[in-house]
Amino acid sequence: MRMLRSRWMAIVPVVMAASLIVAACGGGDPTSTPRSPTAIPTATSAPQATPTPAPTPTPEVTIKRGGILKTRIGINPNPWNTLEGPISASYPLFEPVMSSLIQFDLATNEIKGDLAESWTIGGDGLTIVFNLRQGVVWHDGKPFTAEDAKFNLDTVFFESQGFKSHLKTFFSAVDTVEVVDNATIKLTLSRPSNSMFATFTHAMMLNYAPQVSAEELAKGNVVGTNAFEWTSFKRDNKVEQRANPNFYVNGEDGQPLPYLDGIDFFLIIESALHIAAFRTGEIDAFDHIDATALTSVLNGIKGDVPGLITGATATSWRMILIKNKPPFDDIRVRKAMQIGIDRQEFVDAAFQGNGFPSGLAITPKGAGGVWGLSQEEEKRFPGLNQATHDADAAEAERLLKEAGFDKDNPLKANVDVISFGAFADEAVVAVTLLNEIPGFALDLNVEDTGTQAQRLVVPGGKFDLIYRPFGSALDDPVHTFGLFWISTGSRNYGEFSNPEIDALFDEQETTTDPARRRAAILEMMELAYDQATYVILGWASTPWILRPDVKGLILGSSFSNRGRYDTTWLDR
Repeated sequence: MRMLRSRWMAIVPVVMAASLIVAACGGGDPTSTPRSPTAIPTATSAPQATPTPAPTPTPEVTIKRGGILKTRIGINPNPWNTLEGPISASYPLFEPVMSSLIQFDLATNEIKGDLAESWTIGGDGLTIVFNLRQGVVWHDGKPFTAEDAKFNLDTVFFESQGFKSHLKTFFSAVDTVEVVDNATIKLTLSRPSNSMFATFTHAMMLNYAPQVSAEELAKGNVVGTNAFEWTSFKRDNKVEQRANPNFYVNGEDGQPLPYLDGIDFFLIIESALHIAAFRTGEIDAFDHIDATALTSVLNGIKGDVPGLITGATATSWRMILIKNKPPFDDIRVRKAMQIGIDRQEFVDAAFQGNGFPSGLAITPKGAGGVWGLSQEEEKRFPGLNQATHDADAAEAERLLKEAGFDKDNPLKANVDVISFGAFADEAVVAVTLLNEIPGFALDLNVEDTGTQAQRLVVPGGKFDLIYRPFGSALDDPVHTFGLFWISTGSRNYGEFSNPEIDALFDEQETTTDPARRRAAILEMMELAYDQATYVILGWASTPWILRPDVKGLILGSSFSNRGRYDTTWLDR
């Protein structure tokens, strides 16, 4: 392995100086993964009994009510409706205010009710009936009804509000949504769907008030049913949310949640300013920050904040999006990128080692994934075994030359990247490593989120290559392949189409045979890697930190249901 630090320290500051415009994080639904099934123990001889010491009594914790939690957001609300895509880094502003039908409980790794108290799945998996909680009111005092739930489901399933739903792909099996009565919603499916029910726990599956128009919403009239009310929005400054006195869930003390009086979200763009605000006590908690910026100063923060609560999770991957146009419609060019880049050096330099190389966008086993492969298993793919990197790089050069490009006639193209956080710095590393493959002469273009969003969401959007971070809200292939790789995926930004991948995707989603589903997923992953329509570089290990008096807040593990703050309290 080459010596990295001195090499990259001279390059990265160039992009840091250019990164002046705020942009949203590109993916932002990194996820926790379900616990693996517990193995059935085998019979063993009984051990000899030993005296069991009396347990030490656990001091009873008295939850304290009141106080304002101070946290940070890195971007103004965009979009204002989370059911619209692409996902923006501003969505945590809406989770404390909006409720979902069901939610994923991070404390127990189980699905539990929210606006839906219970549900039944029948008809061989072709019907889902949600029984809604009664007595829920919107923050403006209007009762929550089954028609309101249908309004939001229709928005996701059938794009009834007129904008493109980035979640629609996950629910393609839904045929109809029916209001049975004021407390009951019935969904009828056209086919079985292995992943659909869990997708209702997605952090973006929030319920918006039908009585608030899109125009009013964009002016800051945010009305929900969750534990906090949206009370104030000062653009480029702060969002204030205060406790909903009519919230429908009680805390451990028998009184309505939340425990907090409210939350203040301060808009802080630069990571260095965010860290400084935490150190001085202006901010209580954050995890929406690039790993590199926090890792480099974490020991110092521990010294400044005794009892600091910290952790890290492999939450998201880094991807190079490729547009299906000449010369990138030539599989030889794409494969040269796929097998020629040194992923280990990328991780060491871009993440300072806080992550691991990978070429697949399904949560790896090493990060707790159920469907992904281990790093050892990935080594059988060309380009993913460090021991064969030199041979893979030589093959990449050969492929590129066969496609008509070499050092004397290099392939010139732009690699676009958003300026948010450390992503532009990471892109410097990726582009430099790609340019080490003879035949590439790529240039980096740092841009704001609005410009890049247009490249992505507008059909036929113009780009060559884009370096982006992405994450998955649930550990299921539908939340990666269903977005990026299938022909109809809402994030198929490269506009590639492969009938074999589409067929394998449909098979794994509808088969009732678990073994066949796993086999189809593996085959789909292998085919997608071979086609190299996108190039995955590695998974980042993202740290998070809390002040020691912040209790009942789970960070880092999932973007599903971690931003509600209803059971968070301050020990002050």
